[in-house]
Amino acid sequence: MIDNLLKTYVDREDYKRKIHKVSQKTLNYYVNQWVDNKLEDDRRLLYTYDDESGLYIGVDNTTDNCWVEEFDSEEACLNWLKEVAWQVVC
Repeated sequence: MIDNLLKTYVDREDYKRKIHKVSQKTLNYYVNQWVDNKLEDDRRLLYTYDDESGLYIGVDNTTDNCWVEEFDSEEACLNWLKEVAWQVVC
């Protein structure tokens, strides 16, 4: 039983550290769900490319605060999200 609980915890932590590339529509929906208090313990790291602005948008919801940042490059966005993911582990 303890092994199963530990595995569930590790799987959950691994999932929180993963960075997910999503569509603009999905990212907008996710942020709107957070604003409307409809996300229940859904802590993720997401990013997308915004065609209109030409920027990469990163979302960090690992602390349930839904931080949103804009970046000029995909590399900069991913570096920010990787730093966040590292902090979740520590």
